[in-house]
Amino acid sequence: MGAIFQYSTRSPRPVVGDVGLTPVSWHFALERYGAPQLNERYREFKQAEPLDARVAMTDAEFAAWSAVKLVSNSLNTREDPSDLNVRTIYNDPASQVDLYKGTRGSVRRWNHQFRQPILLATPDAVIALAPLPKFLHPEHYVDTLGLDAPESECQLDSAGR
Repeated sequence: MGAIFQYSTRSPRPVVGDVGLTPVSWHFALERYGAPQLNERYREFKQAEPLDARVAMTDAEFAAWSAVKLVSNSLNTREDPSDLNVRTIYNDPASQVDLYKGTRGSVRRWNHQFRQPILLATPDAVIALAPLPKFLHPEHYVDTLGLDAPESECQLDSAGR
């Protein structure tokens, strides 16, 4: 089954190995960087049993949590938070959020994409954290993932449009 699995998926996505290694933004089995504490707080929020791994944050929930955390961090670091808007957050290189994945998430200034490490996981375990050490970007660690500024057609002008 492992040899044909990658050709039998409904949605196109990278699959490595016969256990279905897939890229995800969050996984309940991440055991480093404070991730168990974030998982536990999520289970408390969902009012689930502490060790029930079936109650885990989805990728969409992690994305929403990351966005709210990025905005709240930006509010906390400003002297006058009343002048804060989304464009200010996107264009500020100090706008970062701890994602409990070993490095902070931030926003690419040239296209406003959110940078973050990606977990390579099976259904039951996190196997690796991308980007992998031999595939690093010369300027920013996480820019290895996705298209870089010169390769992308998405270029925002100085006004952020």
